[in-house]
Amino acid sequence: MATAPSVPAAAATGEPSAADTAAFVTAFRAQFPEFSTGRKDSPIESLLENTCQEISVGKEQPIIIRNAGKRAEYQGATPTPDQAQAIYDLVASHC
Repeated sequence: MATAPSVPAAAATGEPSAADTAAFVTAFRAQFPEFSTGRKDSPIESLLENTCQEISVGKEQPIIIRNAGKRAEYQGATPTPDQAQAIYDLVASHC
């Protein structure tokens, strides 16, 4: 008897697991110190959760990338378009 392939919870709900969230926060801090140094974890976690939600509902990628960049802004530091794309790519790998 064949079984249906399992669907990761994040793919079904748009919500990353606790492990994915922790891994994302660590990776985001390492890759983007200008947007994370001195920043609490919760806004970084929210960036992941909100962006994963947009991905899961099929929002257009350019809009998601722009929104992810806005969410990453911190203490006057704003991501460049290339950084916003890199943030999107990092998020997508943790959804």
